[in-house]
Order: sequence, then C-alpha cells, then structure tokens
Amino acid sequence: MSQLLLSSIHGRDRRKLRQIGKKDLLAAVKHGVKERAMPCRRTGAKRWKFTFANIVYITDETCTQEITSYVQAIDIQPVPIDTFAELDHDRLQRKLDAHPELCSSHTVLVVDMSGSMKTSDVDNFRTRADAVYGTLALDFVGAQLDQGLLRGTDVVSVIEMRDEAEVVLEREPITNVLFNKLIERRTKSKPASHGNYVNAFKAAQELFEVDEYNETCALLLIFLSDGKPSDQVTKYSGQSVQDLISTRIASMALDFGNRLILGTVGFAKDQDFSVLDQMAKDATHYGSTGIFMKSESCAVALSRSISTLTSSLSLTRTRLSSLGHAGTYRGKLRQIEKESFEHDIGKLSSHGWHIYKGKNVYSARWSPNEKDWNYYPLKAPIAGFAVRRRIFGEGAERIVFQLVNIDINNEIIGDPLVAKDSRFVHEDEGQKMEFHQVFCETQLKAAELAIKFNSHLSMLGNYKFFPRIKFLDCFVYEYVDDESNDTVRGLLVEKMLNHTKYKKWNGNDGSVDGINHTENVTIEELFENLNIGPAYSAPAPRPLGSIKRRSVVASSSSGKTVVQMAANHSDFPQAFSHWTYRNSNREFLVCDLQGVLDTTVYPPVFEFTDPAIHSSSSKKRSERKFGRTDRGKFGIIDFFKTHQCNDVCRLLGLPSDH
Repeated sequence: MSQLLLSSIHGRDRRKLRQIGKKDLLAAVKHGVKERAMPCRRTGAKRWKFTFANIVYITDETCTQEITSYVQAIDIQPVPIDTFAELDHDRLQRKLDAHPELCSSHTVLVVDMSGSMKTSDVDNFRTRADAVYGTLALDFVGAQLDQGLLRGTDVVSVIEMRDEAEVVLEREPITNVLFNKLIERRTKSKPASHGNYVNAFKAAQELFEVDEYNETCALLLIFLSDGKPSDQVTKYSGQSVQDLISTRIASMALDFGNRLILGTVGFAKDQDFSVLDQMAKDATHYGSTGIFMKSESCAVALSRSISTLTSSLSLTRTRLSSLGHAGTYRGKLRQIEKESFEHDIGKLSSHGWHIYKGKNVYSARWSPNEKDWNYYPLKAPIAGFAVRRRIFGEGAERIVFQLVNIDINNEIIGDPLVAKDSRFVHEDEGQKMEFHQVFCETQLKAAELAIKFNSHLSMLGNYKFFPRIKFLDCFVYEYVDDESNDTVRGLLVEKMLNHTKYKKWNGNDGSVDGINHTENVTIEELFENLNIGPAYSAPAPRPLGSIKRRSVVASSSSGKTVVQMAANHSDFPQAFSHWTYRNSNREFLVCDLQGVLDTTVYPPVFEFTDPAIHSSSSKKRSERKFGRTDRGKFGIIDFFKTHQCNDVCRLLGLPSDH
C-alpha cells in the first residue's frame, strides 16, 4: 500500500490533541517522570519537574508544593515520505492542474496570520497559529486519509491573511505530502501585522474561478480568524467592510449554489465574531451553505469544528458525485421560506395557501409511448388544488410543498399530496416541464420493472407473502398563475408518504441504507484511472474495484442448494436493484430506492419515489437517458462494488459473480 495516500499514524497525534489531562499533582508525583528542574533564579532553591498525562509540573524540593504547571506542546511528527512518493504527488498535482474537471472537491483554507495569532493561549500548542496548522493537518488531512474518505482527486489551497493575502499552497492533492507541508507551516509561517478580510476573499474567489464549470466539484471555504477584520473602511470609498464581504459572498453563492460551503471559525476568547457569524448567514441566504462555529482558544473545540466542516464537505461531494458529470442547471436559487410539517391541515384559508381552481387548471400525465404530455380536465368533485406558500422539505434539485385537492367550496378532498418543484428560477417554464418530464419518465420506467419483479415473486409458491415493490404514481398540475402575469406553470404531484417512516435503502453512488462506502483508493488505482501511468511508489497497478467477493450459500446434506430466507425486509430493495440489471439484459439498474415500507397491508409494500436509473448505454452527458442522476456504467459499477448478494438474490437465481 502506498505511503502517499493511506496512513494510520495520524491517529495517535489526533488522540493527543483531544486529550485534556487533569492537573493532579499527587498523580504526577506518583506516576510521572521525575527529573531535575532549573533552580529558582532568585533564591537558588532546588526544584523538581514531573511529566504526567502530557502536563509538566514544577514543584519545590519536597515535591509537595506546585510552583507552576503547563501543558506540553503536542509533537506532531511528519509522515516519512520517500522520493518516489513525492514524485507521485507532483505528477498527480500536474494532472489535476491540467484537467481541473477531474477534481471532486476543492477546499480553500484562509488562515489568519495577523500579529495576534502568535498569542500563546492554546493548550498543547505554542501559539494560535501553531494550533490552527496542527489541527488542519491532523483533522482535515490526516483524518480523511485514515478514514478512507478521499478519491485522490480532492485538492486544497491555503491563503495566509495579513495586510495582503498570500497563497502559500495552491491546488495540492490531499496526500501525506500535503500533511507534511501543513506541519511545515507551523514553524515557517510568521504571524505579523493586520488581518484584512476583503483581500483574502478576493484571493479565494480567484482560486475558485477554475472550478466554475466543474459542476460535480464540491467547494469548501474555511475562514479561520481570531478577531474581527482590520480592513480600513475609508480605503473602500466609505463602504462598510461587512457590505464588501457580503457582496463577494453573494457573488460566490450565485456562481456555485449549493455546492459551496462557507465555514467560518472564531478562534479566541472574548472576541467579537459578529462578522464571521454574518458571513455564514449571508452564504446561506444566497443559496450556499454557511456554518459558523466559535472555538474559543481551545484546540479540542477547533478540532471538532474542522471535523464538522470535513463531514459537510464529504456529504456535498457524495451528493454531487451521484450526479455523474451530467451537469447542473445554472440559475438563481429560489428564495422561499421554510416551515415545519403541517400535521393537521384542517380547513383552508387564504393565509398560508395558494389556491388555484377552475378552467385554467389541468392534469398532465407523461406518455412513454407518445413521448409527450397528455392533458385532462379535472373531474368533479375536484375543482382545483391548494398548495402551501412555504416549503417543508428540500433536496439538491427540488423543493417540496404540501398540496391538497379542493372542491368548488374550497373543501379538502381526499388525502394530502406533495408538490415538487425546481429549486431554481427558470426563465422559460418549458425548461421546468422538461425537469418534470425526466422525473416522470424515470419513475414510470422503474414502476414498469417493479411490476415484473412482483410478478416474478408471485410465482415462487410459498413466497407469496414477501413484500412487493411499488413506485408512486406521479402527474403534473398545470395552471395559470394570476400572481405572476398569468404565467402558465407546472407542479409535479404525487402521494404524500409518512415522513416519519421515510428511509433511503440505497443510493446511486453505491451507498446502502444511508451509509456511504469509503473510497479506500490506492495510488495505483488512482493513477490508472487518471491515465497518469504506473505509480513510482506502488507495486504493479491493479484495476479499480478488483475486490474478490464471496457469496455464502447454505447446502443440505443431499448436496442441493437450500435458501433460508432472512426476516430482514431490507434485503428486498437491494435484490430488486440487482434484479433490474439482470432482467433488462444488463441495460438498466434501478437504485436510489427511497420511501416507506407499508406494513398495514398484506403482503407489505415498499412505496418508493424519485429513483435513479443507470443506463449502461449512457456514455456522454448528452446521452443520459434518465437525466442527471443517470451515471451510466460508473453508477452500475459503484452499485456492485458494495452489493452483497442476500437470500432474496439467491432465491431469484441472481448470479453473485458481478
């Protein structure tokens, strides 16, 4: 295994970082390491030094009176790196620089290096600056390497903020070479002068420019500071620093939307961090994710803050990778307020609801055969519908409202429904109907395969009680919006599922039951897939995902295969995904199975919505048959990387050799 990407040696130092020893002189004298200390400069009295639990105690000659005590500075050792590993790091960096579209994430770290960062008030570290770089090395780089959270295509840039902004590291791949470079900054970087926020933001924007058109690249901007900005207002024609920063945040958020995370961390005691707090709020307001954390002068709290931001980056990276390189709609995010789920709707009132009824409301259903929408007038007693003004849920691409059918007197008819709409502002409503079309096409195809799957199960004799799989019926309400110049709009509508029982059984990135699989990429696999050539620091390359899996099948004494069915209903969604691939002659694989299991009916029924279908014939972006979540062969490969054939797979006769 290459020393470049995988190493567990960071874990020891991370544990030291988070260990806060209790200042117990008696325990130190009894269990600590005892050595002679420097005598008192004033009196010459002898003193003893005890080191215990990472704390140093200085006592008098009798070892009963504590003179002083302090926490030892943590000793973070660099990872031993040979020349070959350094060469591989450089080759990887050159490849990603030449082809930034290959990057799966780009993190920009803005580190305050103003004069106050040389203050020595952080346990385990010499200065605040030392603590920041040490924690970034351990909890941002080291932790991700140790936990297998990286794909080898994640890059990091570092900006040091003083009077001017200095880019000290640019688009460095996250490897142990980067870990060592961050450790080196602990002694190489010198805090001085002021910390001007505006220049740092300008530098960060410039670093992110290359990522503008790589729409599957997750972006994280971490802004670490121990105080408020030092920028001079008069320098910028009377504008407040907060306004200047807010303008830049708005610009970045509009460029990158929900693939950008802005994490601001205040790192000092008793300081005014209102600007950092507002920066995070601005990011959220303009459509990105903003997170503000106050870590005081505490290395443990700083460590947790970095870990939180790392987790957010991982989730965003996973969400974006599930889109393949199918692109995203580039537009302004809709600004709609959110509300909690309304359990008891009761009677309608104009407050909180949009009400649409009459001859300007139609029901539209997509016809797979005709490849077009069929429009139908509403059938009495349904005269229209009412939809909440505020959303109660949202995803990467859609926002979700509560919706009900109503009669001519505005009385509610039937069960509650949900309305789904795009998160983005569309200049042309025709684009939105295309957005709804892809959803309906995908769900109808999945429903067709589910019917065949259920039919197969029903023919298995004693297994008729097994759960069945169903995909929700969906249609579009098309209506005239009299609040928007009589614009014709459309809302995607389907049954409302019990949100308290809602679950995702698998994803379209290989995740199972909501648990993301770790990447555990090796340098030889990475280089082969990026066409860099053999790695100098690794043995002969092996293909990505070349992991041999075993399938355990119980056998009877007669030698015949015996299938013992598990009571775990979760086996059925995984088996269904596998079955769709085999049943379609390896053309389709249905996954991203999410919804509820209805156990009030017999047999129980999985009610799914919003699936993804990977088409093996989909290669280029323009050929994605089932929209942005159709990742083609890459999605199919990711499914089988993590799929473990279960008893249902064996019952259906599905091969375990993928």
